[in-house]
Amino acid sequence: MKKFSFSAVVSVLLFSMLLSGCGAVSSIADTWIKHRDIRYGQYYEQMWEEILTALDSGDKEAFKELFCDDTASLSDFDAKVDEFFSFYQGKSSQYLCTGGLEMGMSSEYVEKNYEVVTSQASYSISFCYRSQDPDFEDQPENWGKISGQTGLNSILILSQDLADAVEFTQWPPENGIFIYYTAEDCR
Repeated sequence: MKKFSFSAVVSVLLFSMLLSGCGAVSSIADTWIKHRDIRYGQYYEQMWEEILTALDSGDKEAFKELFCDDTASLSDFDAKVDEFFSFYQGKSSQYLCTGGLEMGMSSEYVEKNYEVVTSQASYSISFCYRSQDPDFEDQPENWGKISGQTGLNSILILSQDLADAVEFTQWPPENGIFIYYTAEDCR
């Protein structure tokens, strides 16, 4: 019982110091919260916004900067970026996240799917990205910094009509940029 009482007292004191604005405890708590949010996939919505902004503005360079080094170094990377931008038409007017998966206790790898309506068409866009390099040192000064293995690993686009017709539910198959035009592409 003494162990419980001591633990309870320490917990209450730390919690009350945090609420009272104790600088040292508050700073530790802020750092821990920042670390937790980064590690638990805070950036997937930010990543999606950056993808959509690049597509809507036609900014291929901004789009390219979102990819991890492994994908950006593929021999057909530039050609696939051009093809992706040719396929995506219009500016987005609405979107809806229709699925997602965060792998690992620290959500280092995230897969998301969005339905996007533009002024000219509707699309299904899936992407996979790494929010933290698993080999990246887990030190406070590195939290939130980007390494060469973070960023988009893959992205896939197809028309929403095609996605509905074939009941498409898969993620991009590997590192790269994928554009599906027909039902055969989806197999």
